[in-house]
Amino acid sequence: MHAIALTSDAQRVVSVEGTITVLLAGTAAGLAGGLIYALLDRLLPQLRPVRAALFVVALVLLTLRGLRPLQPLPLALFMPLVLLYGALFERAWYSRSHPAPIVPAPT
Repeated sequence: MHAIALTSDAQRVVSVEGTITVLLAGTAAGLAGGLIYALLDRLLPQLRPVRAALFVVALVLLTLRGLRPLQPLPLALFMPLVLLYGALFERAWYSRSHPAPIVPAPT
């Protein structure tokens, strides 16, 4: 956020209100991503690659909408985080729904 503020006309003040706004926006975005993935999982339960691709498309489109006006620096800073979130979320969802088999300990 500091890098974006330094390269734009944005206000360069750290405040409790601003921090809470960023945290709530991140929480809302994470919840929205979870709802989108849950819907995709319900609609496409056997098509994991298709579901993952549609999830990535949805995340990218939502991120592009949130970064208006589109500028290179915010895009370069946020898009990798969004894609990492998507990959980790998909992996966690899959691991939750397909737990590893329990292997008995050798005796």
